[in-house]
Amino acid sequence: MKKILFFAIVVAIGMTTVSCSKSYKADLKSDVDSISYDYGVGTGSQVKRMMEGQNIDSTYLEEVLDGIRDGIKIQGNKKKEAYAMGLMIGLQSADQVNEQIFLGSKEDKLSDMNFMAGIVDGTKENFKMFDPKTQMQPLQDKIMAVQDRISKKIKKENEDYLKEYAKGKDVKKLPSGVMYKVLKEGKGEVANDSSEVVVRYEGKTIDGKVFDSTKGDETATLPANGTIPGFSEALKKMPVGSKWEVCIPQALAYGEQGAPGGKIKPYSTLIFTIEVVKVQKAAVQSIQPMIQSPAQVNGAPVAPQQVQ
Repeated sequence: MKKILFFAIVVAIGMTTVSCSKSYKADLKSDVDSISYDYGVGTGSQVKRMMEGQNIDSTYLEEVLDGIRDGIKIQGNKKKEAYAMGLMIGLQSADQVNEQIFLGSKEDKLSDMNFMAGIVDGTKENFKMFDPKTQMQPLQDKIMAVQDRISKKIKKENEDYLKEYAKGKDVKKLPSGVMYKVLKEGKGEVANDSSEVVVRYEGKTIDGKVFDSTKGDETATLPANGTIPGFSEALKKMPVGSKWEVCIPQALAYGEQGAPGGKIKPYSTLIFTIEVVKVQKAAVQSIQPMIQSPAQVNGAPVAPQQVQ
């Protein structure tokens, strides 16, 4: 869910916005006060991580806090709760259809008018134009046809990007087709199949959208032979102290399926900035990675066998 309920509530209610992080101070006079404050701290400590996970710009933290406040205030007001529920459904539905069905296409998007017409007929159980019980297969066929058309366009865009990237200054190529630029030379140890690698990294798609990264001085410890093939190949070529920009073709990333959850579209070329901080012996032998149905561990794409 990329849009959270409290965002819906603040829009739905239309309350006057205040800078709530500056206007609320703890006043702990009872156990109820303490419980309320402690629970708030626990919730608040997760807010920024939630924002990052939902791709919400951190500059809008005050709006998030205002939304939480307004959500608390309408609790028990059935009319406003009902409206907020509808707004949340609209946000979630549009996100799901646009990202998972239309694969984030800028040209093919949810038709608001037709979607709402369907919502109205569905709530009234008017199934003259479409009956979910008997017509799901034709719907699936339409979805597959649209996705096939969009996927072909995405594939071409990514292939064109690879061709242009290969022409860039100082671009080098590994045997598999992975390309890279050395941003910083390293002279330390190089990982092998049984190593773990401590890294800082940022991953983008060709449109510049960051889909995953470590933050600041934070690092991730990854099995050198347990990430997606293109990432693993680069890790095992980089001496400690190296920093590379690595361009990974879709066949060595998430392929024609894309990443689970729709974060990475089918046929996506991935561009990583990787800095190798340390190489160490893995506690458990790394498992040979597979590209089928990859998942994520420690923020980086890894083979499904390693997911605990």
